[in-house]
Amino acid sequence: MPKNPYGIPTVDELMGTKKQRKRKKKIKTTIRQHIPIEWKTKILNTQRKKCAGKECVKLSGRKAPIDIYSNFDHIKPLAMKGKHQISNIQGLCLTCHAKKTRADRYKISQWKKKQKNKKPTRKKKKRKSSNPYGDLIPKITIPKPKW
Repeated sequence: MPKNPYGIPTVDELMGTKKQRKRKKKIKTTIRQHIPIEWKTKILNTQRKKCAGKECVKLSGRKAPIDIYSNFDHIKPLAMKGKHQISNIQGLCLTCHAKKTRADRYKISQWKKKQKNKKPTRKKKKRKSSNPYGDLIPKITIPKPKW
C-alpha cells in the first residue's frame, strides 16, 4: 500500500482493508429512552437527594448527594427484560453508577448465555376425545358390579 507523501494516513489505513472490515462484528444499537425531568424529581425526592448505591457508604462513610444532572440507572437492566418505568429507575453517583454498570454487563452476558442454552418447551397438544360429537354428548360410565 503506497504511503501518502504528506504523512496523512489513507482511508484504508484508518478503516482497515475490506477483509478486516467484514470480520468486524456488527454492533447492535439500541434506542435509549429518555427519562423525563418529572420522573427524575420524583426519584430524587424519594431518595432524599442521596445516591441509592451501596458503594457510597463503603467508600466515604455516607451517601453522596445527587441532583437532576446525576446518573440515573435502571435497577433491572432493559437488556434483561426490565421495564422503563419510574419504579425501575434509581439515581446514582458516578462511582456507584460505574460499578453497577460493570456488574450489570456481566449479569447480562451470563443471562444471555442461559437464554441460548435453554431448550424451547413444546406445548402439549390436547387429545381429541373418543366421542365423535365432542363435548355435546356426555360420556357415560357404567359402574362395575361388586362381586
